Amino acid sequence: HGVYDLVPRSTAWGKKIFKPRPVLKIKVNPPTEEHPHGSIDKFKYRLTIAAFTKMLTQGIDYAEKYASTVRWNSIKMLIAIAVLHDYDIVLFDIAAFFLYGKLKEKVFMEQPKGWETEGKPREDYVCQLNRSMYGLPQSPHCAQSELKDTLTENDQFKATTADDCVYVQNQDGYSALGAHVDDLLGVGDDAGLQKIADTLTTKFEITMKRNPTIVTGVQIQRVREKRWLKLHQGAFITRLLADYQMSDCNSTDTPMDPGTARALMLLPTSTADPAVLRKYQRLVGSLIWLLKTRPDMMFTVNLLCRFLKNATQKHYDLACGRPLKYLKGTITDGLVFQPGNTKWFLSGASDSDLAGDLNSARTTTGYYAKLGEHGAVVCNSHLERKICTSTGQGETYAMQSLTKEVVWDRHLLHELHHGQESRTPLLTDNDGVMKQSTKAINHSTAKHYRIAQAYIRSKVDDGTIEVGSVDTSLNPADMFTKALPAAAFLRHKASIMGPQEPPDV
Repeated sequence: HGVYDLVPRSTAWGKKIFKPRPVLKIKVNPPTEEHPHGSIDKFKYRLTIAAFTKMLTQGIDYAEKYASTVRWNSIKMLIAIAVLHDYDIVLFDIAAFFLYGKLKEKVFMEQPKGWETEGKPREDYVCQLNRSMYGLPQSPHCAQSELKDTLTENDQFKATTADDCVYVQNQDGYSALGAHVDDLLGVGDDAGLQKIADTLTTKFEITMKRNPTIVTGVQIQRVREKRWLKLHQGAFITRLLADYQMSDCNSTDTPMDPGTARALMLLPTSTADPAVLRKYQRLVGSLIWLLKTRPDMMFTVNLLCRFLKNATQKHYDLACGRPLKYLKGTITDGLVFQPGNTKWFLSGASDSDLAGDLNSARTTTGYYAKLGEHGAVVCNSHLERKICTSTGQGETYAMQSLTKEVVWDRHLLHELHHGQESRTPLLTDNDGVMKQSTKAINHSTAKHYRIAQAYIRSKVDDGTIEVGSVDTSLNPADMFTKALPAAAFLRHKASIMGPQEPPDV
């Protein structure tokens, strides 16, 4: 790769000379039925440079180190498009990705032991880097810049403005891809996917995996004849249950019931033990990772995250109980993408629970947006920062958050050549929000959140959204704002996550 040249040590006078650092790694394949603990993929040796961030100063030793990655919501949109058109999904992997980045700064490194060149001893010669190496803070930025330049050269691909790690072209067939460091997920027809491969191979050494079963740790199950695809994290959940000795526990219908949620919020938090706190944070961190494919866990994780700084043993016991028992009975549940027989379009709903947090009286809001009959590309549950003084205020903030997300979703869909001219229907179970979406009602008790109302109304006026009414018991977003009884929870879960078993072929 021409990563470095050997130069006399005097060339580096006044500069830091970093040490090389070999890294050994065993790469393990995800668990399968034949290998429940995973199988060895390869033994890897990587030479890195020991240029730690604390040894370098941005603006002096390097200009920029930031490198973005594709949003998970963008990946879900690409997958929804692939299911809609029955496109292949291809995972492109760039070998030794960081070694392609071009360095602008002068960086020097000692010769690695055993790599000495004849006539140029380690005492007198050092390595001057031409390209980024693993270990440099600026390496991700340099490598990503090289990838972007390669894809956008001569307008072969266009980087979307909604997500600068998503690229699209429709000149040679159709293809779009999202870049997560050196892993690129591409969708499109045969000509479009070949266009991706041809463009990448002009600069990089790549491997291709057509219709993979795993993408960034998420498993894919697909029945193409019925245009049905499911994203799930069954292997991760299996390992999680084993780690907490819950593999043989009895399952429950819901991850959190109203009584447990109330008890959790009312537990004292003044005597947190640091050892228990670390265990609690580790467990909640694992549950956060599940939110990539498990929106049914969103309120539960939202609730557990409120005690990340002051959890006690009782908090930990409750977190290890019902949530893990629920996962035991739903190991392979996940997000289903299914366009349906009607017109493929974006839709969503929002909801709020006024003063649902018993400690702070803050309101919990939630929303979702999906493409087609099933295919949730956006799910959210969070505590509002402001104290809401009425149901109308909480519901308005929930609808405002959903509207902002839908504006972004529509923008990305337009850049992916799947723009939607019709309004996006958004549902709410609050009559005040629906009325305020079409006309300004000068109500004295609502004046303190008039800006949120005005934003929603502006997006109705410009034809972006249309706010409709739904009965409270039929609003799926209710699942994101509070712990529900089993019947209501399972009904909303089915509406958002879709049928978990593939249709009969």
